[in-house]
Amino acid sequence: MVGKGRLEKELLSPTTDRDLRFMIIHVPPGSASEDVIVGGGEKGGLVLSGKIDLIVGDERVSLGEGDSFQFDSDTAHQIANPHDEVAAVLWIMTVRFAPL
Repeated sequence: MVGKGRLEKELLSPTTDRDLRFMIIHVPPGSASEDVIVGGGEKGGLVLSGKIDLIVGDERVSLGEGDSFQFDSDTAHQIANPHDEVAAVLWIMTVRFAPL
């Protein structure tokens, strides 16, 4: 579980020393993401089951199973589940590492 939002993140990436990360986020009914990392790169995903609301900047979009999305990571964003069933989202993001 992650934060008060009760989201559960399942890391799928085989290693954490690469720029590209894959995870499945389980979003319980009535929950929303908190403390989202905003920075360079991109984020995207695919709703595997259920429904979510994706808020990117001032735009809110309702997405269901099979819907995909992509946006720049430096825009404030949040996922929420105002529905009655758990949603699962394949979440893909780039993570920029500082040069050594």
